[in-house]
Amino acid sequence: IDAHRQRGQVDGPPMVPPSQARMNKKVKRLLLDGVPSSVRYLVWCHLSDSKARAIPNVYTQLGKRQRAPAFS
Repeated sequence: IDAHRQRGQVDGPPMVPPSQARMNKKVKRLLLDGVPSSVRYLVWCHLSDSKARAIPNVYTQLGKRQRAPAFS
């Protein structure tokens, strides 16, 4: 985001907790105006609160499971 701020593309995300972001008028207006594709994944991660919902080592655990045959 810092690189985008330097180029003048992003003013910075509003400091709104993810749980309240959907109800915030300023956030809604910013989203409706459009989010640059270069930072869209950061906005999505913030609004979905992905860090709080992350399950540690889930991919490692899934990789260790025995694979089921696709079609028998």
